[in-house]
Amino acid sequence: MSYNLSISIVLFTVTGCLLFGVSGCGEEKYGKYNEEQLKEFGPAKRNNLPVPSGEFIFSVRGEPLTYTEVMFPLEDRARPFAQSASYEAFVTQVKPTVLNRVKYMVSDILLYEAAKRGDYEVEEMLKKEVEKEVNRFVAGFEGDYAKAQKDIEEQGMDWQSFRDQKKRQILVQIYLSQELEDLSLVSMRDMDEYYQANKDTQFRIEDGFQFSLIDIVPAKINAADIKTGEDADAAAVRIAVDIVQQCRDGADFAKLAKKYSSEPEAQNGGLWEKLKPDALAEPYDVLEQEASKMDAGDITGPIVADGHIFIMKLHEYTRPGFIPFEDVRSRIKNEIEFTRYRGQFNELVDKIILQANMDGIEAFVDVCVKQAYVRYTQG
Repeated sequence: MSYNLSISIVLFTVTGCLLFGVSGCGEEKYGKYNEEQLKEFGPAKRNNLPVPSGEFIFSVRGEPLTYTEVMFPLEDRARPFAQSASYEAFVTQVKPTVLNRVKYMVSDILLYEAAKRGDYEVEEMLKKEVEKEVNRFVAGFEGDYAKAQKDIEEQGMDWQSFRDQKKRQILVQIYLSQELEDLSLVSMRDMDEYYQANKDTQFRIEDGFQFSLIDIVPAKINAADIKTGEDADAAAVRIAVDIVQQCRDGADFAKLAKKYSSEPEAQNGGLWEKLKPDALAEPYDVLEQEASKMDAGDITGPIVADGHIFIMKLHEYTRPGFIPFEDVRSRIKNEIEFTRYRGQFNELVDKIILQANMDGIEAFVDVCVKQAYVRYTQG
């Protein structure tokens, strides 16, 4: 049996696990999975780590999993939580993550064992693909081999173990492509049902608006800016009209806001945070009314309102609604495919762990969680 290998390994780090996938459309790929579909599939990162003396160890096919390997990537999040939580709360929160991590670390070893038993006539192609990965890795350092080697060494590897790791990942991908059913056929009905079921939570467009404002207060106008025959109100309107014209001629609105505006946001160029409808009190509520008539980028003014003269530049005005189905169709298809593949993958992992009689996983996880709490709270 032979295979046409055109493989690209994409590595992701999620809670310390080494996750792998194959590239998406238009790039090199192997098998039937794109990057998103395999985003959460795959093994933990195990780079020839030594087994420290006194470590808690779980053995899988002669390969040791240690407390440090399991817990070190989770420590940044788990330690602060432990220091503020009871032991019971810590177990409830952290144990599922640790269990999931250990299962995938175990599955890494078991999947590789299964992949090695497969009848794959790919040795020569594997060598070529591994070298492509080496070249791609070095290219990520602008071709600087020394920098690439330094990075590998910081990961606890040399070039040989790096190549072995790539070979291992490719073999596992081949195995998964043979074992997992192709579920890439997603019907329009499937996508429409997903859209309707998740419309409110994933595809809702929240209404709101955002603007920049120059707020001129006649009572704060400098006497030197008031011309003969003018009162403060007339001077403020004249200044506002001039500012509007400057803006329309291309002047920087933010600079003018810093120079002329009396409101606190002037120091930020007059930019307000995005607001919900009916969020503004008088006299600023008039701004929402004006915004509803404008397009993004428009400037309006002078707006006279109870002791203020406003000049507003609209950045965004969104009305409530939903993102159209056609705009998210591809995203929905990918999500459905990925969910299906992930379900299959999890079933496969559970199956091979059961077949391997890995009964001690739960006990090992309990020990890791307990020891972590002790170390984080007393260390």
